[in-house]
Amino acid sequence: MILDVGLPDINGFELCKQIRLFSDLPIIFLTARSDEIDRVVGLEIGADDYVTKPFSPREMLARVKIRLKRHLQPVNIEPQVQQVLIESTADFDFKCHGHSLGLTAIEYKVLAKLFNQPKQVFSREQLLNTCGVANDVGYERNIDSHIKTLRQKIKRKDHSLDVIKTKRGFGYFYEQTPS
Repeated sequence: MILDVGLPDINGFELCKQIRLFSDLPIIFLTARSDEIDRVVGLEIGADDYVTKPFSPREMLARVKIRLKRHLQPVNIEPQVQQVLIESTADFDFKCHGHSLGLTAIEYKVLAKLFNQPKQVFSREQLLNTCGVANDVGYERNIDSHIKTLRQKIKRKDHSLDVIKTKRGFGYFYEQTPS
């Protein structure tokens, strides 16, 4: 999706945030708003790229092709050799090496969001929205506490396991590899 910040009925930033609640569709902002703060906000709320006007149509086409190529990569259906370290259970919990983590509702929702879309970076605001928690000023950092607790619970089951990663300045993502 190519999106402008200045739309007639809704702000492009707000529309991007709403789309990110249910889709990982590649989003590129193409806009005249070129201030650094606008570019940073656009990327932090979930845009994959931010291009300012005037722009080169060739460069824009190349950026679109790259985003589509990454988004539409075929899924590898060959059996994985890697051992399953963390797995979801039917009773709203996760297991690590077969042992229940004993998660709270919010911890479960956060881990499920990360787990179900590995390597996808989610901002604090996106994770709070997933939990149904208001993202008012001051609450955004609460997600850090939940991430810290999740990491501790996973480490109790396997000291070498570091599956929740931080992408500084952007948010958190899940990657199931031992550290």
